[in-house]
Amino acid sequence: MLSDLRPLSSINCYNKYADDAGLLSPENTDVDIVLEFDNLKSWSVRNKLPINFSKTKEIVFHRPSPRLLVLPSPITNIERVFLTKLLGVTITDDFRFNSHINSIITVCSQRLYLLKSLKSSNLSTSSLHIIFNTLIISSILHALPAWGGFVTAHDITPLDSILSKSYKFGYSTKRYCFTTLLNESDGSFFKKICSQNHCINHLLPQLKPLAYNSRPRGHSYALPQINFTLFKKSFINRALLNFV
Repeated sequence: MLSDLRPLSSINCYNKYADDAGLLSPENTDVDIVLEFDNLKSWSVRNKLPINFSKTKEIVFHRPSPRLLVLPSPITNIERVFLTKLLGVTITDDFRFNSHINSIITVCSQRLYLLKSLKSSNLSTSSLHIIFNTLIISSILHALPAWGGFVTAHDITPLDSILSKSYKFGYSTKRYCFTTLLNESDGSFFKKICSQNHCINHLLPQLKPLAYNSRPRGHSYALPQINFTLFKKSFINRALLNFV
């Protein structure tokens, strides 16, 4: 049903998933967000798929500490928010993930109580480890490459505390730490997107032919020019620099 929903401008894009659609428009575009949204409303009328305006939100992303922040006029009858959830990941307009991490900590703390109860019922160590990975590790790994590079040392401390506590109390047979989980997740996902058949392979830079190799390289892509710290923290740029 969403296959023929396309933006008016090639600069703008839709992120479509099932019955949800996210419209992304950069600061410099030839068709602004208001016209694009009008096009979306026209499409919904033609296809008899009414938009739920109460669930439709607008968020304006910007650098964490801009020298001058001038926000565009809001879209009529659409609530502008400073925090939103995208496919299970809570993100703020300045690319901070404190709220997402706090949500993970809350969920994991509740699930640790379940693990404690199961251990008290004499559940085997191997079974506890399986449940620990299902309930705790999966919560941290969810979309980790997308947000893991933006966390601070202050954010990592409570996550590592949960992982360390789990190992200490025997819920897990393996000692985990957040940094290791992030590095492994980054490496695994980067290897996948290097395949030309992957849906986001087109986001990678062009291959850079090398006359000779003085040492083994992790990839042959051209390295990006990094002007801002925030740009360096995004997954693809982070992976290109870390796995070179």
